[in-house]
Amino acid sequence: MTIEWPAHYPSQCPPVDAEPAVGTYFRLVDAAPPTGEDILSHVELKNAGLRFRNRDFGNEQCIASGFSIFDTQFAAERTRSAVGPLRKKRIAKVDVSGSGVVKQTGGNTSHHTWWRPASDDDWTSCVVVT
Repeated sequence: MTIEWPAHYPSQCPPVDAEPAVGTYFRLVDAAPPTGEDILSHVELKNAGLRFRNRDFGNEQCIASGFSIFDTQFAAERTRSAVGPLRKKRIAKVDVSGSGVVKQTGGNTSHHTWWRPASDDDWTSCVVVT
């Protein structure tokens, strides 16, 4: 089965070593339930002129095309408290099973990137937990 990825994904994205999305993860969001900017990747936010206007994602374009998620609620809470602009965010829980692929990314071993198929709407199942 071939997955249709969003048009803004660069070539070779998602990476070939990403694994099928399975399980529950946590995402930092603004709204309960998540809406608007909560459901857009960094690249989509830039393309819409909402954020990152002058940012060149360079060789991080693929990661910026996906969604930051954490494998535990504690990891999401720790990141939220450590990064000033994130302190007002809420934490939403989402089951990513069967929806795209995930890969651990960045220096935080609990941080993953979730690449969703073009027709995916699994974000609608997000439940704000804090």
